[in-house]
Amino acid sequence: IDSTSEVYHVQEVEDKQYELIFGDGIMGKKLSSGNIIRIVYLVTKGTNEANDIGINDREGARTFSITSVSGGRTKNAVVVVTPSAGGESVETIRSVKFNAPKFFQTQNRAITADDYETLVRKDFPNIDAMAVWGGEENDPPQYGKVFLAIKPKSGTKLSLEDKASITKSILKEKTIVGLSVEIADPDITYVKISTNVLYDDNATALTIPRIEKLVTNRIKLYGQLNLDQFSEPLYYSQLCKDIDATTSSILSNFTRINLEKRIEPVVSTEANFTLKYENAFHHPHDGHKSIVKSTSFSYNDEDGMKYNICSLIDDGNGTIQIVYMLDGKQRVLIPDIGSINYTSGIISLINFAPTSIVNNTLKIQVVPMRYDVDTSNRTILSLDENDVSSIKVVVEKLSERGTTIGSSNVQGY
Repeated sequence: IDSTSEVYHVQEVEDKQYELIFGDGIMGKKLSSGNIIRIVYLVTKGTNEANDIGINDREGARTFSITSVSGGRTKNAVVVVTPSAGGESVETIRSVKFNAPKFFQTQNRAITADDYETLVRKDFPNIDAMAVWGGEENDPPQYGKVFLAIKPKSGTKLSLEDKASITKSILKEKTIVGLSVEIADPDITYVKISTNVLYDDNATALTIPRIEKLVTNRIKLYGQLNLDQFSEPLYYSQLCKDIDATTSSILSNFTRINLEKRIEPVVSTEANFTLKYENAFHHPHDGHKSIVKSTSFSYNDEDGMKYNICSLIDDGNGTIQIVYMLDGKQRVLIPDIGSINYTSGIISLINFAPTSIVNNTLKIQVVPMRYDVDTSNRTILSLDENDVSSIKVVVEKLSERGTTIGSSNVQGY
């Protein structure tokens, strides 16, 4: 750059504003009196508009080809396979004040768990939740390793490219010699909430559909404020209190909670799955009715005959079975496809090989022993707002019932 270079610089100033700096006649050409400056720039619409661009495009609409080819070059096509993600608003003053001391403390090296989290968050902002633990704390232990579990702001897990970028570009030169870094997908347990609400219809002009909507939004807000982070449990009494506080006309609520795990088996391929719910299951006695249910899938019997609408249940004695419906009755197709430990909250599937699954994802739901749901520092409780079955609200009028319903922790399954 010399005194004739037509360059300028952009830098951030106070109050999230930006300024243009032109040359001074030595480093860059100096402006003269009377010069007209025309500035053209893009204005974004924020993270809600920037992320997930292209997610609803048809397959053909995401393919772009070179229209003219010269010099004997081969015609190429670019296919957009992943919607945009990772967009982030400018960092707030509060965030800067919180993170700056942590950045300074790390001294650009990864030694403690806090160091790893600070360094990754600094250079990879697309993080909604993160947990770090040493290999000696892993199950089973893997010495010489550091594990990171990261939930991105969009989706539930990082792509292979993002994982490689973090381990190689951000942490490789900052990790202690002899340690390797492995990024694991977060272990997510989905919460299913069903509530019966009793309200005094003489104390409000609100209609039942309106109260249902208000309660649903209140439950969603509870999830946004209290869940979707590592080590964040669900407290039943707080949830019930929030529901009661939706409107002053609500007298009481009876709320039930189920837990759900999701797996993506490869169809027609035998595989083993271990699902850790980290909470004991409702099991008052041996032989109790099933507290397990799943979405439907198809399965072949031992003779190769295909059954299209199958599901998982437990037999009340620690065995997981595959059942199907015939003439309105439930029949057992596979009497033993795995086991369930009611005390430790673990379901194991052995040589499980469905032939087809709706949306490629199998959802397995259980009833917990307690409605206070615990979680570990490597597990996230999540209320999936995109799943319409995550929240169920039934509203009853006091004038049509005459008695109140309790909000005690009673099993309703």
